[in-house]
Amino acid sequence: MIRLAFLIAALPAVAQAAGQIPEEVTKVRDPFKMPTIKAAALKPRSELEIYPVEKFKLVAVITGPKKLRAMLQGPDNKSYFVAEGMAIGFRKGVIRKITHDAVLVREQVLNVLGQEENVDSELKLPEEGKPLGEGNGIVGQPAPGTAGK
Repeated sequence: MIRLAFLIAALPAVAQAAGQIPEEVTKVRDPFKMPTIKAAALKPRSELEIYPVEKFKLVAVITGPKKLRAMLQGPDNKSYFVAEGMAIGFRKGVIRKITHDAVLVREQVLNVLGQEENVDSELKLPEEGKPLGEGNGIVGQPAPGTAGK
């Protein structure tokens, strides 16, 4: 009986101590839940932003008087003409550079900490004599100096 009275008397003190949780502890993301993404950021503005970059195939590079353009084939078998600075992919990718045999794309992805990280991907022209589906390698790696930013 004495133990029960002691527990009942100690209950308000425990409740008061639980209310004094430091504020920085309550703002930490739950590691067992996926980070939330705002719905407005997911809304594609063009057909190029519907599919992931990995699904596009580089068909041709077109030379011009001032800059290069590239012709991509999408997963829907449509052809798209792109230039540097255009948005591509659903992860806010931007075409950074077009060379005579490749297109370099930088995308923003969420890492395991919920932070945005830049990842570079490269769409390459298929080798001569190979069908379009083969030899169109995609090389993806974190952009230099962007880890954890």
